[in-house]
Amino acid sequence: MVKIQTGIFQQMQIHVLVLNFVFISVLIADTLIFYIEIPGFPVITWVPFNLLRPLSLNFIAIYVCFLMVIKKIFYFINQRISHLADVSVERNRLSEYGRRQLMAFEINNRLTYYGRLHSDLSNLISILTEYFALPILFVLMIQFCQAMVNLYLILMDMNTHQRNWPQQLAFFLMVIGWLMIRVVSLFFILHTCDSTCEEANRMVNVLHTLWASRALVGYKKMLRILSHRSVRKRLEIKLYGAIQLNNELGYKMAGMITTYLIVMLQLDEETEDDI
Repeated sequence: MVKIQTGIFQQMQIHVLVLNFVFISVLIADTLIFYIEIPGFPVITWVPFNLLRPLSLNFIAIYVCFLMVIKKIFYFINQRISHLADVSVERNRLSEYGRRQLMAFEINNRLTYYGRLHSDLSNLISILTEYFALPILFVLMIQFCQAMVNLYLILMDMNTHQRNWPQQLAFFLMVIGWLMIRVVSLFFILHTCDSTCEEANRMVNVLHTLWASRALVGYKKMLRILSHRSVRKRLEIKLYGAIQLNNELGYKMAGMITTYLIVMLQLDEETEDDI
């Protein structure tokens, strides 16, 4: 478990470094384009302000890292519970080849331990979500609004062609870079939250499968208690108890962005016709 957590943290460090490198690179290119195209652009004022913008993304990266570690623990809990039916015998510590039958209290203790650990991890996620709620909400709002702006700028730039070819290419690449950062950030946050909840709630299916099997006939009461408890306390990651973070929220955002672009393009066409 420690090796897996260390591996996840190392992966997250690499992801954070790459994210910051891409963000700062696009930010520098963005500033240079504004400096070239806008006479008197206040570079000294905007550069220190823009360098603080990756902080919110780094906060989210820390939160997502925690979720990935907890998700892996949920996975191992489900694996251990599902294998209880297969490991009704266990290798004897006193003999390399000997095996012994697990005692009834040992299986009950393991089921109780896994159930308590699952509940504690769910409570930990609730505490972490409450602690990171404000930066998460801030990042979601910023990335959502900026993604709409970036897509609108791309469509408008493709229709107008007011710049020469080098400026057109530089502007297009800059906006595409920002759009990629927005989309990847939104997908990374929502997908991690959704997959963590899915893995945590999968414990109900595992318990139901064991309860319906004949392997653990004498432990159906404990399985039923844990199953009912898991059904009543299904894990959901919500901001301030209202905004649920899952893939469905991403689909809604995509639909809203599409609707916004269609409306704006129609308004632009009507304005051009009136002129």
